[in-house]
Amino acid sequence: MNKKIVIGFFALLATTVLLASCGNGTKDVVKTEGSSEAAQTEEDIIRKDVETLLDSVLTSSDKGFSRLYGESYDRWTEKNIFPEQIEGAIKDNDWTPESKYTYQYAKDFDKLTPSDVLERFLKTRRDNLKDIKEYDIKDIDVADDKATVTFMSRQINNTASANAVNNIYLALADGNLDVFGALNQANAADSEFKKLHTLVSYFLYYANFSNLLVSYSDIPSRLNETPLTEGTYEITFDLEKDSEGHWVISEQNYKNLISDLLNYDEPASQFVYPDGTHAKAGSTETSSSTNVG
Repeated sequence: MNKKIVIGFFALLATTVLLASCGNGTKDVVKTEGSSEAAQTEEDIIRKDVETLLDSVLTSSDKGFSRLYGESYDRWTEKNIFPEQIEGAIKDNDWTPESKYTYQYAKDFDKLTPSDVLERFLKTRRDNLKDIKEYDIKDIDVADDKATVTFMSRQINNTASANAVNNIYLALADGNLDVFGALNQANAADSEFKKLHTLVSYFLYYANFSNLLVSYSDIPSRLNETPLTEGTYEITFDLEKDSEGHWVISEQNYKNLISDLLNYDEPASQFVYPDGTHAKAGSTETSSSTNVG
């Protein structure tokens, strides 16, 4: 493997943003007043719908989601959220025609198109978020048919996620595989190299956090576990009341919510595993050989 192309995979921090919208802006809301039985009942309905959504996003349970959205949480994301994100990423990165960017990324893996890689990445990140497991609803403000929800939870430490990708790069890099052969031939300064580099980043994220690389002895233990922030953070999102009286999240607000659950501020060396264990200092530090360039 040509060491000149072994550069840091912290580009994942930037590329993941391509698949998640920016956070919500300031909201002008009015808190529900009065303590009538009708108002209390409406507040109970809203809270139940909020909990159904957050349970689906942040835990392994999506009980009640199909009642609100017509299908399971996983199916809803794959049908309504991912296709537009995949199409946008392919257009933004100019991975066309897709046949030109179809590669084998690791031994014993089939060749994947950019759409294949992106779909697997998005599913994996969605499932990583379910490792957060706990949240605390702080406030629900209602104005007409809009409810603004504020809650506290951990986030994914995205810096640590990128560091994990960086750590496994050398374990998989093989000049005999077509994607790494293409990287060897590309100039690190040109756009074609960036296109390939970004695809490899997405693939490594998917393969690592989907537990598909555990047979590689060079990959540190627990590197495939979702790194969560040590701290909890306040996150706000909006729900809207639909024609059936359910309080549901729009596709755009859902994308904003997912974006807000990715943390870029906490250092890569400080994170918590899903079981609550704190990572040891330096346990995921990137080796110097992967920082070239």
